[in-house]
Amino acid sequence: MNILKIKKLKNGKYKLLCDNGEVFEVYDEVILKNNLLYHKHIDKETVTKINNENNYYNYYNKALKYLNTKMRSKKEMYCYLEKFELSNSEQTAIVDKLTDIGLLNDELYVKAYINDKMHLSNIGPNKIKRELLNHDIAEEIIDCYLKDIDHELLLDKINKYIVKKITSNHKLSKYQLEKKIINDLVNNGYSREDICEQLNNFQLLDNEDILKKEYQKIYSKLAKKYQGSDLNFRVIIKLRQKGFLKEEIEQIMEENI
Repeated sequence: MNILKIKKLKNGKYKLLCDNGEVFEVYDEVILKNNLLYHKHIDKETVTKINNENNYYNYYNKALKYLNTKMRSKKEMYCYLEKFELSNSEQTAIVDKLTDIGLLNDELYVKAYINDKMHLSNIGPNKIKRELLNHDIAEEIIDCYLKDIDHELLLDKINKYIVKKITSNHKLSKYQLEKKIINDLVNNGYSREDICEQLNNFQLLDNEDILKKEYQKIYSKLAKKYQGSDLNFRVIIKLRQKGFLKEEIEQIMEENI
């Protein structure tokens, strides 16, 4: 069959009108690769080739749109392409092409990822590293950029979190609060050494109002089952488990006799 007319469409594709009534919508890359502007005659073999190449560029353009929203790692791109009916070789071809033209670059991805997380989130280096390793990026590449993080910035983020937790604390004892701050920050990727060093700059004190509130709550609950010295003993045990000091507990109990 012969191509009678090539018409450009609004979606960036071209419509090929053939003398046997068949119509093809193809990408300009397919037209150029197959020299369809000058070779108007196409056989069955060429039609198959055009359809295959058109299918490839269809998913290649989807990959480009996926990259338009934000930078991606190679693993993210492979996971995205797995949603479509593409062979492993077709997926690899798309990823390789995007890599060759610089749109996929795991090293630049690491650099941008670390920068975003350090300035737009509360997580620290260790958690950032764990997340990047999940992208199958070489550990030495990750470590190379993590070492460039400003240590003062890390300490500042730790301090801000400590201040926030102290200010918003309405129920935890000094012991519980300190333990929670350390656990939260370690889980968020900061080093225990840095956390403890910064905590030493703060004088954490048991809040008397918190102790009174906890005492009343525990006393009211246990008083339904126990009385006298047995009740007082169990109240002390519960409050000690929450990290309050025995002397402070006994003082509150004396005030409530």
